[in-house]
Amino acid sequence: MPRKLSVLRLALPPSYARLDPEKKKRLEQFLGFATSLPVEVTAAPTYDALAACLLSGETSIAWAPPFTCARLENAGIPILVRAIRRGCSTYRGALVCQAGSSIHLEHLDGLRAAWVDRESTGGYLLVAAYLKGRGVDLDRAFSSQQFVGSYQAALTAVINGKADLASFYAPPADLGATLNVEELLPGKQGLLRALAFTDEAPNDGVALAPFTPPLLVRALEQAFIGVDELPMGPDLLELFHAERFELAPKNGYRSLYQSVRTLR
Repeated sequence: MPRKLSVLRLALPPSYARLDPEKKKRLEQFLGFATSLPVEVTAAPTYDALAACLLSGETSIAWAPPFTCARLENAGIPILVRAIRRGCSTYRGALVCQAGSSIHLEHLDGLRAAWVDRESTGGYLLVAAYLKGRGVDLDRAFSSQQFVGSYQAALTAVINGKADLASFYAPPADLGATLNVEELLPGKQGLLRALAFTDEAPNDGVALAPFTPPLLVRALEQAFIGVDELPMGPDLLELFHAERFELAPKNGYRSLYQSVRTLR
């Protein structure tokens, strides 16, 4: 049954571990104003911990990447809202290599891969599932696989010749086969090319702990949907790498869970 909260605790993914104190304060103010509760914002040490702390009720709300949302949804936790980026609610993974390389998708044996994280949807899971669907055994095909912690590190490893392949996020198919490397690595646009694009996956979303009081659910829903109209809206949306939020459709992450769950 719904429980009364004295503190609203927000869990962020591990990539937010070094979140700027001013941005953290702004986020706490935003949620505090929306809910009339004191707010604590923390970064989970792992993606597994992010899901676990929400399922246990240790945290009240979580900003989660797509596969974590899919796992939570599969466990019966509805996703409240999801991000809109470039006008779209979905994106794809792209398998990338150096622009001038002679690498072909049909000949990957012996190559070196630099992935973001085993739980990163765009930085590993989508591409790994795509390759598995083509009959590629990643452990046998590649001579090495590194998990380097960020898109910047993975792409830089390819650009510098320390890896042959990486996985990157890309816009949906209707926006064209483009790689926006410039937003992460200024001046490096054009140094990478896409070998393949995966199917689309939903963007990151906001999930709530079980038995969240309905009034609190409504307050958070209204806050996120209307954040772009607030004076601090642009700063908050930049924090989430989003243009705005939309209500997440019921079971919107189910297909993603089915396609990549066998990789874990």
